[in-house]
Amino acid sequence: MKNNFYYFSLLGQLGLIIIINIGVCVGIYKIVEKFTKKNTFLFIVFLILGIASGFYSAYKLLFK
Repeated sequence: MKNNFYYFSLLGQLGLIIIINIGVCVGIYKIVEKFTKKNTFLFIVFLILGIASGFYSAYKLLFK
């Protein structure tokens, strides 16, 4: 039973890490967008960067 709580908390932590990394990159895009014109390509680049950094951080957490 104790192991199940550990795995559920790990799953929640992984989800939060991925969502927060994506949110930070989209937030950076919104700041950059204020100084430049709206650019869909730039949004996709920041979104992919956020997803990649989120999965990398989750990978580091799982295999530390």
